[in-house]
Amino acid sequence: MFLYWKMSNLARCIINQSRGGRIQNLKARVPEDCTLEEAVERVHTNREYTTIVVGKGIHVINRGELVIPSAMNIEGDPRVDKSEIVVVGGIMFHPGTGHLQHLIISHAKECGVVGRSFTMDDIVVQNCELNGVVCMGGIVKCNNVLVQECRSGVSVINGGSITLVGPHTKVCDNNQGLVAYGSSPVQASVIKVVSPLTKEIVSIRNKNGNFSNGVFSIGSEAIDEVKSLNVRF
Repeated sequence: MFLYWKMSNLARCIINQSRGGRIQNLKARVPEDCTLEEAVERVHTNREYTTIVVGKGIHVINRGELVIPSAMNIEGDPRVDKSEIVVVGGIMFHPGTGHLQHLIISHAKECGVVGRSFTMDDIVVQNCELNGVVCMGGIVKCNNVLVQECRSGVSVINGGSITLVGPHTKVCDNNQGLVAYGSSPVQASVIKVVSPLTKEIVSIRNKNGNFSNGVFSIGSEAIDEVKSLNVRF
């Protein structure tokens, strides 16, 4: 009976493989296995892969922007200090979703991180020619994220929502700090700052304003301070 059980499990495993079922959560490692662009393609096309682990080094995105076409995680190697894991270029979650963790995103020709829905944890976004972090109508959650020296630090448009949480979250030394836009009065956008943070703690030293309500934003409520929120990363 035991032998029959083992053979049955093996048969099911083979069937799952032949059907393309996800039976492992494999990780593509950069630069050991491939480049960052190749890793995205590997995770996108192979259901066994879920995560990209980025190791020590300066990883330049050849086309200037890395498009994430499906759900995946991009994480810096936890054994390496974050300051030594640098991605040069922007990351766009389109149309996919995903999670970024423990790395620096720097010198994007356009936006640093942009998409409809994604999460970020222990990330630095800096020196981007346009916006640092942009939510395009979905839900974005940022924990311990530093955005600095970009045109706009954190922006939300088209009725989206960005949640800022974590003691190390800061939006500073940009042209503008927190910016909320909507495409119409009924499609307003919101930035939520979770206590004990306040918007005055988070957004500082931004040249042309720490808080900005764009066209069709919802006035003083566009940047909302909340006491608690169930935020998972």
